[in-house]
Amino acid sequence: MAPASTLVGPPVAVAVAFNADPKPQPKPTCGSFPDYPSDENSSMDEDSPAPGPATEKEVGRPLAYASSGDPCVDFFFQIVPGVTSDADLAALLDAAWSRDARTALKLVCHLRGVRGLGKSDRDGFYAAALWMHARHPLTLAANLARFGCLKDLPEILYLVLRGPRDDDNRKGDGRCQGEAALARYATDEAFRHLYDRVADTFAELLKSDVEHLRAGDTAKIGLEAKWCPSLRSSYDRSTLLCEAIARRIFPRESNQEYLNLSDKHYTYRVRNQLRREVLVPLRKVLELPEVYMSAGNGTTFRNARVASVAMHTYKEAFQKRDKPRVSGFFDEVRTGHARVPAGAVLPHEMIAAALKGEHDEAAELQWCSMVSALAAEGRLDNCIAVCGLTDPATSAAIALGLLISELSQEPWKGRVITFEETHQLHKLHGANLKVKLQPLVAALGPRKKGANLQGVFSKILSTAVAGGLRRDMMVKRVFVLSDMDFDGWAGSAAAWVTEYQGISNHFSAEGFAAPEVVFWNVGTSKASMPVVAAQEGAALVSGYSKNLVRLFLEADGNLTPATVMAGAISGPEYDALEVFV
Repeated sequence: MAPASTLVGPPVAVAVAFNADPKPQPKPTCGSFPDYPSDENSSMDEDSPAPGPATEKEVGRPLAYASSGDPCVDFFFQIVPGVTSDADLAALLDAAWSRDARTALKLVCHLRGVRGLGKSDRDGFYAAALWMHARHPLTLAANLARFGCLKDLPEILYLVLRGPRDDDNRKGDGRCQGEAALARYATDEAFRHLYDRVADTFAELLKSDVEHLRAGDTAKIGLEAKWCPSLRSSYDRSTLLCEAIARRIFPRESNQEYLNLSDKHYTYRVRNQLRREVLVPLRKVLELPEVYMSAGNGTTFRNARVASVAMHTYKEAFQKRDKPRVSGFFDEVRTGHARVPAGAVLPHEMIAAALKGEHDEAAELQWCSMVSALAAEGRLDNCIAVCGLTDPATSAAIALGLLISELSQEPWKGRVITFEETHQLHKLHGANLKVKLQPLVAALGPRKKGANLQGVFSKILSTAVAGGLRRDMMVKRVFVLSDMDFDGWAGSAAAWVTEYQGISNHFSAEGFAAPEVVFWNVGTSKASMPVVAAQEGAALVSGYSKNLVRLFLEADGNLTPATVMAGAISGPEYDALEVFV
């Protein structure tokens, strides 16, 4: 690999490079489930007492746990995309790292995970990466390429160099940006180490892709050419990364002509060679939609090659440019002859149009693809979701609630409970997302007092009793999807233990076992902890990703917040992570 000292930059930057400063009825006689579309048709008394030890005269008290007792579990539960500030994330990560550095490193990588069990929290991952670069730069550099997406590499390099993106630092003289990169590279060993790891990674992968291309084995070509910065792009001007990659792919000794060129001329030659001999041919083989869109050619790319995020982002443009081809592709998807990608699109993004009363065919197909893929991995055995309907949790709670309901088995399949004062049970069914979500959209509005977990369990128990359900048909697990702003427990000393014991007693009296509870934080970074890390029969998760549902597919065994967290960050990809002092 090229030594650190060979980074030159464009000629306009060279002259001054090293002078720059770096910077929830009556009981029927049969075991049928009451088929209520929603509770508006139910004759159940909404004022029936909760299945706990409290009475209406008792005053609820807020959840008391500021921490689960394990800083790593706190980090796992309290990081919410788009809600948690960088400062809060840093404080949580600092505590988690002090407790267990390797677990904290796994949790950082888990933030970015798009596949598997990851949270798909790109911005949270970037903030954590900056924290790591400032405190544990060797650990960041050694592990960065092992997780997430290749596009993260130049972005994190940019963020380390320029700081968080805003209107001010997106602009500026390309020469000055290049000067800053050169000065930082020359004077900051941690930055130089990170920079070289990023450049080495791209160079090695691109060289391998070129070899596959020459051998005609195009199926083995990855997406390195897609995510490598283009010449004179913002990334290239700011970081000079194209030069560093080009020097590694085409070192001086690889061509006799290079030996007699000045460093500036050699730099220009290999940069152009990178574009002409590597990036252009590889991108052509990849048939990237972005390339055809930018070239004004919307009819020549294959829809099946469009990635999930690109399909979500560019669907209107695709239909505008090539409606017959797109419609034909959608027909093939419906008949099972093609597959629409959905991996990286989050559930709440897929239902955005439906919540506004609109129909989005691409989103419908992506939703069906997502549900089918998860259902193929397993089912949720008698589970039900409780959806909080308050901002900012609304869309994520509804989306994940619908997903959980569609993965659940009968008799609870397609049913959710709204987390508000009446705890209504809704049946979500219909031909499309818009129709399915109508009951929940109608329930939206300002939250009133009275939304509590006692009411949720009361609703579940009374519904099961009214339906004459067998013991094996009772809800086994309740997913509480909300901002964790409960109206409080009514119990005494040990909040959840006392409350849950009362709930268990009521369920036992009717011949049922009380369900386990998954507290799913979708709305706040400063949530009180409903339970402690070792609490049995409970779990703590957060975020908007469908991936975490996988933790509970066909799940059995001892459920605690700590074991669920450990399961989320298990596997060979996490075992390969290393902490460097």
